[in-house]
Amino acid sequence: MKPTPQSPHPFMPWVGVTTLFVAAALTGCTSGGPGGGNGSGSASSGGNLLTAHEGTTHAVTSFDEADAATVRNSAEFLEQDNVFGSILLKNSGLTTRENAFSVINLEYAHSLGLTGAGKLIAIVDSGFRTTHQEFAGKSITSFGTFPSSFEDHGTGVAAVAAGKRDGVGMMGVAPGADLHLSRLTSSPTALAAATNDAYAAGAVVQNNSWGFIWGPGPREDETFTVDDINSASGLTLSDRLANAAGGSASDWAQYVNALRQFTTEGVVVFAASNVSTDTSASFIAALPSLDSSLQGAWIVGVNAIAEYNSGGDLIGATRQSARCMEAAAYCLTGQGYVYTASDVGDAAYKNTIGTSFVAPQISGAVALLSEAFPNLYSSEIVDRLLASANNSFFTTVNGSVDFGNGVTHNYNEEFGHGFMDLKAALLPIGSLGVSTTSLASDPTVPVAQVSMVSGSAQGNAVANALAGRQMALFDALGTDFYVPASILAAEEDDNFDERLRRFARGAGERPATSPGSFGFSTLSGGLQATDSSMVFGWAEDVGAQFGLSPSASPSFADPASLLGLAPNARAFGTGMQLPGGNAGFFAFSDTADEDQQTFGLGASRAFRLDGGAALTFGLTGTAESGSFLGLRLAEESTFETASMAFNAGISIPVGGFEFFVNSEFGASRTNDAGLLTSVEPALFSGFAIGTRMNGVWNRRDSLTFSVQQPLRIETGQASLLLPIGRDKEGRVLYDAVPVDLEPEARQIDFGFDYATALSPDTDLRFGAAFSFNEGHASGNTGGNVMAAMVHRF
Repeated sequence: MKPTPQSPHPFMPWVGVTTLFVAAALTGCTSGGPGGGNGSGSASSGGNLLTAHEGTTHAVTSFDEADAATVRNSAEFLEQDNVFGSILLKNSGLTTRENAFSVINLEYAHSLGLTGAGKLIAIVDSGFRTTHQEFAGKSITSFGTFPSSFEDHGTGVAAVAAGKRDGVGMMGVAPGADLHLSRLTSSPTALAAATNDAYAAGAVVQNNSWGFIWGPGPREDETFTVDDINSASGLTLSDRLANAAGGSASDWAQYVNALRQFTTEGVVVFAASNVSTDTSASFIAALPSLDSSLQGAWIVGVNAIAEYNSGGDLIGATRQSARCMEAAAYCLTGQGYVYTASDVGDAAYKNTIGTSFVAPQISGAVALLSEAFPNLYSSEIVDRLLASANNSFFTTVNGSVDFGNGVTHNYNEEFGHGFMDLKAALLPIGSLGVSTTSLASDPTVPVAQVSMVSGSAQGNAVANALAGRQMALFDALGTDFYVPASILAAEEDDNFDERLRRFARGAGERPATSPGSFGFSTLSGGLQATDSSMVFGWAEDVGAQFGLSPSASPSFADPASLLGLAPNARAFGTGMQLPGGNAGFFAFSDTADEDQQTFGLGASRAFRLDGGAALTFGLTGTAESGSFLGLRLAEESTFETASMAFNAGISIPVGGFEFFVNSEFGASRTNDAGLLTSVEPALFSGFAIGTRMNGVWNRRDSLTFSVQQPLRIETGQASLLLPIGRDKEGRVLYDAVPVDLEPEARQIDFGFDYATALSPDTDLRFGAAFSFNEGHASGNTGGNVMAAMVHRF
């Protein structure tokens, strides 16, 4: 039995009455005429987290179209712009100028720098002219001996898969890949040996542009199909293969076992028959349909002319080979009209057509994806190619494959999953998110769901811990994409509008003191008795009334007290006179944001000193839901935090001035949330110092100058459980990144505030603040100026 190249009108072996002869035939090696064109595919982008110029050359979420155009317009790429006329297109009356490489969007893969470097492509074929210039400089491993008379077909196939990119002649899909070359034979033991050798050499794909055909007889030149194998019932598959194709059952079992072993590490690619009228798939190409243990890392390629509209959208296809049929669920379409190397000479080329030249395009694509995604199993590489194929032109759907996590892809029995699309295969498929489990194939959560928005107390501590690190995101197929870990440190929304509202809120309230007062404050109202008072108001104002928070400039951006973490909290309190001073108690709650709520209690004791001075001590306890001293997750924050602070303050009147100092020291404890784990109790501080003068220009005005340190964590540690990749088994790899919750610097604010009543119903307020080391970040500065006028009707 002798393998022979197969033309678009393939000739095949014959079956006699008592003796069966079968030959292994090559699919698709007929020469054609000149041509050219431009292809277009479809892809679904996963966003814009990374481009080719932002930290990676492989896993991206968008492409640089200019780089892709440069590849598309290169000389070797343009060599595929060949016109194939009606005669070569099976007398269809069609003419195509489509570039086979553009049809599969190869330019996008090459624009990222992918070449298949370091990857080995195994090819089983008739023979190879290894001295051809397209193979110069490659590492080539040969298995078996090759007669010179069979060099042409294999030479062309190998060049399409891995021809050198050097500006001369043509180039292959994976120009940087190396080659493992084996001679095609009809002996299953020889095929098994070749497959085992390729497996041992580490090949990522084995290309098979051949099939079995019938010999002389009633079915001469017909494809040997799945139906032919299945017609012999009651026998094992090995027996049926042996009866149909020669050799022994044990020989075929040996070959099937070799293929099965190869698919554990690599992908097997077969070309479909070139006989467009076949009613069943080539049995050797569709072997997984006969033995399900081969499914998963196997692809069959068919040949079709892609048809586009004026906008470049794929709208149809004209098949030039057999249909996918039984192999439809693992079948891809390509355009097998190529310009490739010839065996006539070391610099010889020709136009040729057939499924034989679709298969090496798929094999080259496997090498490119293996380079781009080195942590994927061979079956996962296949899943990406199938799930991303362009089937937008389908008018009939015969089934779909569920790839998990909401990703399904339709196929039909004619074109399989559609045209291979490398652009789409390199982009995230389905959702792209953060893994919080042990398996890459598990559902992920959106980046925003685990991103952290730091409060003023942490400053840039989280951002510093993430700086210079990369993390892995996973798409719906469990493929790892790498992005800067800094994307987890979300920026806080500008809260200037909120601060301006608070500033204006104070302008609408008149200064007041009460019998229980320990200082000066603005209150919404209260009930006073001889020895006690009841106070209602904003929590920060009530806290200042009881000496538990600084009475500093309201134009400061960041709070210096726990009470400032609840900017919308309303408080109820009572103060009472005691011998030598006063005591106060109050409670507050901030439920304005259902995702971030704060509740608290406070108590204070003030002692009157000589000259009208007052010394105050107090305790404040808070319970934060959804935050940790202001730190929160960007979405659905699950922090539950308990904090306790000791407060101390003193106010000293001197002439017409009141000097004040407030300080706060405390501890806070929270739970693990999002990726933040092992959070230790944190110690924090805040203080303010300033002076206030009442009656500056009239009896109803006041002027305050103050300096403060916003709330700041002094000690505290945590860990960020950062997903950093995956292994071949699909297990997510994590790194526990230490986070020092103490920010790198200490923010100091300087500010002033002036408030006056223009009339009984109109108040005016303006102020300004300037910050050094803003956000507790070294060298940062910031400032603001505010003014508000409130008129009551």
